[in-house]
Amino acid sequence: REPRRAQRSYTTRRDTIDRFDDAIGYLRKAVAAQPDLVTAHNNLGIALYETGDAAGAVACYRTAIGLSPDLAPDLADQHSNLGNALGALGESKAAIEAYDNALAIDPANAEAEANRAAALAQTGDTEGAINGYRRAIGLKPDDAAFPHGLGVVLQRGGRFNQAIEAFEAALAIDPEHVTALVNLGNSLIRKGRPEEGIDKLERALALDGDSDQAYFSLVANLPTTCGWRRLAELGECLAERVDRVLGERPESRGAMLPMAFTLPYFSTDIALHKRILQGVADRVSDRVAPSAPGLIHPPDGDRRKLRIGYLSPDFGDHPIGHVTLPIYAAHDRSRFEVTAYATHDRSQPGGPYHDRIRGDVDAYVALFALSPRAAAERIHADGIDILVDLCGFMPSGQPDVLAMRPAPIQVYWLGHGGGLGARYIDYVIGDPYVTAPQDDGFYVEKIARLPDTFSSADRPEIAAGAMTRAEQGLPEDGVVFCAFNNALKIDFGAWTCWMAILHEVPDSVLWLNASGQTAFRARLRDAAEARGIAAERIVFADRVDDKSQHFARHALADLFLDTFRFNASTTALDSLWAGLPVLAVAGPHFHSRIAAGYLAAVGLGDLICADEDEYLRRAIALAADPVARTVLESRLAASRLTAPLFDYQRFVHHLESAYETMWRRHERGLAPESFDVAPIREAVPA
Repeated sequence: REPRRAQRSYTTRRDTIDRFDDAIGYLRKAVAAQPDLVTAHNNLGIALYETGDAAGAVACYRTAIGLSPDLAPDLADQHSNLGNALGALGESKAAIEAYDNALAIDPANAEAEANRAAALAQTGDTEGAINGYRRAIGLKPDDAAFPHGLGVVLQRGGRFNQAIEAFEAALAIDPEHVTALVNLGNSLIRKGRPEEGIDKLERALALDGDSDQAYFSLVANLPTTCGWRRLAELGECLAERVDRVLGERPESRGAMLPMAFTLPYFSTDIALHKRILQGVADRVSDRVAPSAPGLIHPPDGDRRKLRIGYLSPDFGDHPIGHVTLPIYAAHDRSRFEVTAYATHDRSQPGGPYHDRIRGDVDAYVALFALSPRAAAERIHADGIDILVDLCGFMPSGQPDVLAMRPAPIQVYWLGHGGGLGARYIDYVIGDPYVTAPQDDGFYVEKIARLPDTFSSADRPEIAAGAMTRAEQGLPEDGVVFCAFNNALKIDFGAWTCWMAILHEVPDSVLWLNASGQTAFRARLRDAAEARGIAAERIVFADRVDDKSQHFARHALADLFLDTFRFNASTTALDSLWAGLPVLAVAGPHFHSRIAAGYLAAVGLGDLICADEDEYLRRAIALAADPVARTVLESRLAASRLTAPLFDYQRFVHHLESAYETMWRRHERGLAPESFDVAPIREAVPA
């Protein structure tokens, strides 16, 4: 909220006050000696605001306004100051009223217009905020802060093309606006232009090496361009930088947000990850504390059904939407009511996924036009007993809503995996693999450990009809190693191992997913050639809109090679359901054990390797042994229909058991505690 620039003082210039505490003491004496001195009240409000006492500042500004003649020349500034202080307290509606008063007195006050726009954005009025920033730009077209503020609102609303234009407009005014460069870089990356985005982030860091926002955004996004060397260079001071933020610059904790979900893509340092998660979560709690609605959860008597709310931006054509697709209808409606709280509109691109989810829940509530406070109040008014967050700290997540505690029990499941380091989350859904008991100390939350797997999946249609390798750009002969993971997950260690495998299996190719990422494809092929592997042996799969066709093309591959730091998740489920065995390493934390857990839950535990060396040997051996591969495929074809991994009704039974255990503890007044869910004896019929 850069524009907050109305704090004009009358007798004591703010820039002459070096010691605010001393200034506050003198100003209090002045107010006591002459209670009707407007400038003293206003200056005291300024000093209190600068020291973080926004509530005290509000009282001073209101007194100054009450004492001012209606036509006092600086009355607009006083109303604007009041709006700033109210905004700091999270009282956005009252802040808007104060800015309205300032603009009634001075309609050309561009800062008040921009601050009003920022407050409107906080209430969920995105269009009002956009229009307000545009008015501010019209009033003062040479101020970079206003198009930058407009870009932030557009970016948060997912309107990245318009956000890019706004950030570029800000940079045309001020080419060294570091925050605008960072936001432009992030927006370009979100629009599938990672090379350009990384360039902007590098420029921001070059301009201000001390910018935490530039540093953390760059480190978090370098994997999108295979920037492994630069990542290693910047990563050398990552722990030091994190500790400095946590110890000396707590106001920068929010800048670590991208690292909260991207660190596991390239690091297995779980202690560092925990510090980052807690820092980000604590920042969220501190930020929403002033505006938290103080929700109370009274006992609800003998209600028969538990009310479960799922909070997500991904109720549609998204990996989370795919994985959870069968879950909602499978809940036992004699014991549970299910509500989907959508924080992002996926009705258009969501297609059949969105429509099915919406039809399978008891209620579908669109929260994406509401402020976090209004969203929390809506969830609370609906009487939700257990709120399940499916997003975490990924883009479009709503940690502010969760930090306001709209439900008596709050759970984190799926998202970017692991925990959130958040005191406002009670439980994380896990299993014996991804949340092994010896790792409980990593989590701030308690673990609800399901017996088979922390995540199941649907049994979707696989397109009929044979595909040919030629149709997919694959060679007719030779071994096809497949790795359809998100490009972010291709870490340097996995790439090095894959190149060693291709070197030892000369007639093989590596089939990757990099839809539409031309520059990324070129980088990977260059990286292959640097290791003596011909570029044409790296083959890329384009996205297909019909997922049944995507399942079908797995039959053209011989073995799925998983990544090491952050395993395939939905992608691994897709491969196993399609009948393609997955080779994986069991790593040291949640994110590096996902595939191992899936393999155990589908009866292919022998494909879990102890380390990267075993993985290398097994891949080479399987490439040379088509009979062994055929045996694996036959085992998978049989077990996927009987093993727990794709028995989503069995999974939902265990999930419901976890919810009921959580609720029973709550009813007895007991604090959350980790627990294991007992497996049901008989498989639930599919």
